[in-house]
Amino acid sequence: MIIEHDKKNTRIALVALAILFMCMGMLTSLNDLLVPIMKHIFSLNYKQSLTIQVVWFTSFTIVGYPFGAITRKYSHKFGMVSGYALATIGCLLFCYAWWLNTYWSFLVAIFVLSCGVCFLQVVSNPYAIHLGEPRNASKRLVILHSFFAIGTTIAPIFASLLMSSDLTKYATNILESTIKSEMQYESIKIMLVYLLFLLISALLFIVTILLPLPNILKNKQSCNQEQTDNIKSVWNYPHTILGAISAFFCVGCETLAVSFIIIFAKKSNINLNESNYPILVSLFWAGILVGRLFGPLIFRIWKPNNILLFCTLVCSILFLCPLFVNGLLAVGAIVLIGLFNSVMYPIIYSAAMKSLPPSTAIQASSIVSIAIIGGAIMPLLGALVADAKSLEYSFIIGAAGFLFIAIFPIYNKVKSLDA
Repeated sequence: MIIEHDKKNTRIALVALAILFMCMGMLTSLNDLLVPIMKHIFSLNYKQSLTIQVVWFTSFTIVGYPFGAITRKYSHKFGMVSGYALATIGCLLFCYAWWLNTYWSFLVAIFVLSCGVCFLQVVSNPYAIHLGEPRNASKRLVILHSFFAIGTTIAPIFASLLMSSDLTKYATNILESTIKSEMQYESIKIMLVYLLFLLISALLFIVTILLPLPNILKNKQSCNQEQTDNIKSVWNYPHTILGAISAFFCVGCETLAVSFIIIFAKKSNINLNESNYPILVSLFWAGILVGRLFGPLIFRIWKPNNILLFCTLVCSILFLCPLFVNGLLAVGAIVLIGLFNSVMYPIIYSAAMKSLPPSTAIQASSIVSIAIIGGAIMPLLGALVADAKSLEYSFIIGAAGFLFIAIFPIYNKVKSLDA
């Protein structure tokens, strides 16, 4: 049951969520640049370099449920403020990691930063669903997730420009007396990027504290609903659990694809300048952005379950392309996965949350956030295959994952549960 709140505060909340999604997207996509950079700086193999993604998504499994419990006890706003606070601390730790000059110290910084993003993730999706009409939940999520895609699209480009700018040289000159090794020269550009995001997340932390965000849990009706939720928990909703499993494969396959784009492109000899390879990551996320911008229009002529089923099949085919073609065509197929993967997570999420009251939705959001561990496991499986066989064969893992997701829309159609 949603409490009554004025339209002005609802609009403020939706704008705050749009900015939040963009911030999450920017911080998440930076990992796709870190993987090849750290692989080069610390001379890592595929499995070691993918530890970045493992640490990032493992944190969601560790802290997702507790963060959901905290949000249920206090408010969505409290969760947003806490998420920005942790993100700020995580960005600050990147500076300390640069000084320590060890791979594990960067992993610690990534873990803390990902905990902040996890808090934001747990809060944002169920909050967005209940800030409007339930029948428009899928469209609302797709629109908000388009801001996530905006963040993931612009962050690699902006980071690449920052790392190649004169500011890096200026910072190197200032820190020259403290630089202990050649690796620290290379990692200065990483520190600068996260120093900028430290300022952004700290600013959002302060602004969010001051915003009059609606508390959809605080009233007598929500208290009564809380008692109902305790009797019938999220585990009594099979479609929610299957949705969480689908989210596992959706995030995992997406991360597998984008993590290997730069490495695969270099292996495929497509003749790009070193500074231009991050553009491939941006193109992947740009495809997601385009898909989410046009997603609401597609919903007018096609049901979400049908869209989800179609996209899973197309993505499976694209993942298999590097086994049969090579060069620019193979790289393009992996980049194109972003477009068809674009609306999958919002559809999966809204379908998993269907018919859940606000408090139960937070619990469900925690479980879906835990399922994001797929972003760690699927790329790691792909890395193991790449080290043992070749990078092209690792994409079979992604194709199989997308085929499993196809079970979810089929189940929803059988049970007449359209998103």
